Amino acid sequence: RQLGAGTLATHPRASEAVPAITTATGDVGIDALAGELRRRAGLSELGATFSAIGFDPNASDRRTFWLVVLSLLVCIVGIVNTMMMAVTERFREIATMKCLGAMDSFILKSFLIESGAMGAVGAMLGAVIGVLVVLLQASGRFGGVFWSALPIAPLAGAAGFALICGLALSILGALLPALKAARMHPIEAMRVDA
Repeated sequence: RQLGAGTLATHPRASEAVPAITTATGDVGIDALAGELRRRAGLSELGATFSAIGFDPNASDRRTFWLVVLSLLVCIVGIVNTMMMAVTERFREIATMKCLGAMDSFILKSFLIESGAMGAVGAMLGAVIGVLVVLLQASGRFGGVFWSALPIAPLAGAAGFALICGLALSILGALLPALKAARMHPIEAMRVDA
């Protein structure tokens, strides 16, 4: 306890304890060991805080799963709607490109690239805003204890997963409108009034 608190020098048997600890830790050193003990004490305080407020991380797993699934479905519907509007507004341009020799695969790829770019930007903004909200909320709720035990790797992993998921959903949602644009007959598209 005194090593973690930084008061080991005041212990009556410090002259015996310091060499023994130095020998046992090897290259780590007393300062690094004391820092690790302080970090673990902060984690136990954080665990006690979670227990005190009655937080159970496994209690809402099913509900969270279905909320995520529902939000992803809403996201795909929004992407399909946006890309359908983009195809509808560009009937004449698509017909002109097809009359000039554009292949179906070119039109398909152009809409998928457009959707992927929009999805990448949206996912990046969403991931950054999400990370900032989590950091601000946890900092306000737990204070300095949170910053001493900041889970950088899981937070970065979640942000990376959100980026990949956003990009995949935007391309998946654009497939139907892009296929519709690629299969469009130029004559029918030219007849549509803009």
